[in-house]
Amino acid sequence: NGAELWFAASHLLLAGVGAVIVALPLILFVKKMIEKYHGPSHYAILGFLVVSMLIVFPFEGIAAIDWLTGVIALAFMAAGFFMMKKKIIFIKNY
Repeated sequence: NGAELWFAASHLLLAGVGAVIVALPLILFVKKMIEKYHGPSHYAILGFLVVSMLIVFPFEGIAAIDWLTGVIALAFMAAGFFMMKKKIIFIKNY
């Protein structure tokens, strides 16, 4: 049906426009942070990746994954902050 196709296409178009509106400033922000704070930015990205993987692929059998993910995220954030303050950098600044 043409109306259903148009309805689906309009939603897809709006989702694409929304993704561009959100993604472009985010990409520019991350680029600027990597240029200014090279080492700590990589640790922050690694922390986001680890926590995202825990959210997407939760552990089987753990009912309270929400609070566990929050605790893990805070632990990674605290570790990154500690490493930044103590100048423990494993990635060279080029």
